[in-house]
Amino acid sequence: MGAVPDAPGGSLEFAGATSTRQSAPRQVTENGLSVTVSAPKVFTPTEAASPRAPRAVAFDVVIDNERTSVYRPAQLSVTATSDGATAIQVIDSTQGYTGLVSATEEVPPGHNVRVAVAFALPAEPAAFRLIVQPDALAGSRMTVYQGTV
Repeated sequence: MGAVPDAPGGSLEFAGATSTRQSAPRQVTENGLSVTVSAPKVFTPTEAASPRAPRAVAFDVVIDNERTSVYRPAQLSVTATSDGATAIQVIDSTQGYTGLVSATEEVPPGHNVRVAVAFALPAEPAAFRLIVQPDALAGSRMTVYQGTV
């Protein structure tokens, strides 16, 4: 089954965010990895956050390894855009947002890895798009969230 790059959906409302399009909650790549992404969580970064931002949006990304071989999270790429420009990842370990660097251990078949990622937002609501590429070598990219946050 191939990735669903931009599956249309109904209007969904989350705390602090409205989505007019959102992909399927769980998507399976052609190489046996599935991706599940939480609803967006808009928050105020702490003083310890880097970089500093007036607001941020966080997602829990879970990659299930349904292959017969080990999955290496170093292959994972999570990117985003805010109002069409590249969104910068926010590290706010005080609130549990440690980013991709926290996912370092190999994932055996039948297991998963959870990564909490956050991205900087402007002070006002913005169009936001989250893109996950579970295996950068395989090249399949999926839009897993698209909406206003």
